[in-house]
Amino acid sequence: MQSAQFNFDAVVARAEQSRAGSRPTVNLAASASRAQTAYSPGNDRDDGSRSFSVSASQPLYRPVNSLNMAQSEELVESAAAALEAARQDLAMRVAQAYFDVLAAGDTLDLLTAQKQAATEQEAAARQGFSVGTVTLTDGMEAQARVDLVSAQLIGATNDVRARSLTLERLVGRTGMAPDRISASTGLPDMAAGVLNDWLTLGTTSQPAIHQAEKTLAVARLEVLKAEAAEKPTIDLTATYSHQQYPNGTVAFASTYQTHGPSIGLQFNMPLFAGFALRNRIKETLALEHKAQSDLETAIRSGQQLVQASYFEATSGREKAQALRTAEISTLKALEASQVGYRIGIRIIIDVLNAQSQLFQTRRDLAQARYAVLIAGLKLRQAAGVLSIQALANIDAWTR
Repeated sequence: MQSAQFNFDAVVARAEQSRAGSRPTVNLAASASRAQTAYSPGNDRDDGSRSFSVSASQPLYRPVNSLNMAQSEELVESAAAALEAARQDLAMRVAQAYFDVLAAGDTLDLLTAQKQAATEQEAAARQGFSVGTVTLTDGMEAQARVDLVSAQLIGATNDVRARSLTLERLVGRTGMAPDRISASTGLPDMAAGVLNDWLTLGTTSQPAIHQAEKTLAVARLEVLKAEAAEKPTIDLTATYSHQQYPNGTVAFASTYQTHGPSIGLQFNMPLFAGFALRNRIKETLALEHKAQSDLETAIRSGQQLVQASYFEATSGREKAQALRTAEISTLKALEASQVGYRIGIRIIIDVLNAQSQLFQTRRDLAQARYAVLIAGLKLRQAAGVLSIQALANIDAWTR
């Protein structure tokens, strides 16, 4: 984003430079010289001169200058669109990193709880084996599940560290601790409205499309500049010069000086430049067609991205609701397996599998909830309206 900001500042400064073409220019020139000439033995002469001049020029008719200024304005707007795109991209990357940390933390917590449950189950199996109510196999299966979850915990811990480092690198601070989101908090509708409204918004607000439009405008102005290069130019010129010869010259032995102003019009008409101007026009026309094609591609890509993000947000919300229902079902299945194990119609692997399924469902539910929020932000970015307010709304919802 800082790179885009500096580029924008440079383009603004360049635009101001283009205005200089329609403004007057003033130059000051001065010189002094001294020469010793030997006309005959013993007859030397010091010749010297001093002079200065002030010249000014004001363009009267230069069609390229006005086109340069118009082109600079389009480039400024293009750079502004690039800066806005960089801002939205940064906001999206920070939000993604933020929720990645939360998702990794939820996975770590769920695996920790799963290990605790498996450990308790293993202890119960070991006690049951000691009194002869369960087999040795039950205890071994419980211990294997504890070991498996312990290995998964190591990976989950490393994942939390890696995700946290990514977030800290983005925000430039250490020790970041994102606010946790309660599992009971309902999901907001991140894709409110109909798809056509989002598509229309994307066509009018997407910075990438805006950039492509400005690139096309610049290309069209470049064609006009190439055509204007064949037109004449007229400048108003004015000069004041002063020359002084302290020791005279060969023609005039005494000191003398000349000075005086002059004013006039300078007309320039290009007649032939080796077909360079004609071929320059052909080049700019081809670049205009390219810019038009790029714009059409940007519009199609933007609309495709809006559609994909919209469906991801809507389906993600439905998936989260389905996983909420599945969580209730898997919890009941676990309770039923535990009862069956106690009365002898289930074995311990059934309980362990039910526990694993419950924790897996809860992890999928947590990730699905974050995915809905990310999809909503992606939808706003695709439509070109991802703002700080959108992040503030999510921040308020999480509290």
